[in-house]
Amino acid sequence: MIRMFIVVALLWSTLPSIAQACACCDGSSRRAILGWTDRGAALVEHTGIVSCDDIRAYEVWRAGTTRPAGCFDLYSATPTSRVRCDGLTTGFDAEQRVGTPMDDEALRAGITAQLARRRAAFARPVRVVRARDVRAELSRLREAEQGGTDARLIVKVRGADGTFVEVLRRPVLLTGSEYDDMGEAMNEAVVEPIEVSVFPDPSGARALVRVSGHNTAPGMGYFPTELFPARLPAMAPAALVSETPDVLAVPQLGGSAISANGGRYSNRRALHWHQRGHFETSARLFAAAITQDPTNPRYRVNLACAYARQGEADRALVILEDLQARRGDCSRCAAALAAARSDDDFASLRSNARFQRATAGGTNTSNGSD
Repeated sequence: MIRMFIVVALLWSTLPSIAQACACCDGSSRRAILGWTDRGAALVEHTGIVSCDDIRAYEVWRAGTTRPAGCFDLYSATPTSRVRCDGLTTGFDAEQRVGTPMDDEALRAGITAQLARRRAAFARPVRVVRARDVRAELSRLREAEQGGTDARLIVKVRGADGTFVEVLRRPVLLTGSEYDDMGEAMNEAVVEPIEVSVFPDPSGARALVRVSGHNTAPGMGYFPTELFPARLPAMAPAALVSETPDVLAVPQLGGSAISANGGRYSNRRALHWHQRGHFETSARLFAAAITQDPTNPRYRVNLACAYARQGEADRALVILEDLQARRGDCSRCAAALAAARSDDDFASLRSNARFQRATAGGTNTSNGSD
């Protein structure tokens, strides 16, 4: 047992406020891994909105478990006491009380000072498997009875020998947003892309896989960030980095479209942001376009453009190389690759031998807009 679990209140003073729009009965949550112990316990910050009210808590996870070992509810009257993680206090509940730590600045400062020494328990740094060494794919897309699209998420990690090993496989529900970035109603629902990150524990043998973007409340809409345990293959040291890039999960080329109109709409929105230099936003929307219409190779080239603009050369090249390998059974792949050869988004890759091989052959007959 790790006695220093009460460290979770230490970062109380830096806990961010939540400023998100929500619809009642809907919600979302985010989880951020803050640090590890030598024995593989992780301190996780959990913030979110449920039914238009916010929650704030810290969780203690172990990499091999499917749920947190305990929570520290920062809205409760006893934030330094470990409790079960179900039934967390909400901001509304806290506002109804008087004299709780949330209302008492002196008490809050005292708690922070008292627990500052405990922070060393989670002093092991957070590492994440770099994006180029993670593959996230969606398969078996089919219409769900309760609305949306059922899919299977498969996550693979590159081992030290260069091969990708499957570390997670689970069902997910893809549903669409009915409003655009400015809150305006849309004619087409846009599927939210699945985002994946892999966080190894200090031993490197186990990990917590963070997954967000899927709906766990069919008929309403609750989009949590969830953690799942995984065992990892032996990896090269260079595969572990300190930043936390999310990998966008998309289906393989082919199959049938969930919504061709939805794909076009997502692609247009992505181009809007891409042309204004918001490449992370455009990447997410290009991924949404691919998910809604896996048959259109141009959306994949567009996603590669967004990665190239972010300096993620390997992620861009993998997409183009996959299209090159599928040219034999993809009538539109050659034209999409030919368009990529002269696309200014790939200016930084034009002299790259892999880029030249991936885009070789074919004639550009595309107008680049779809």
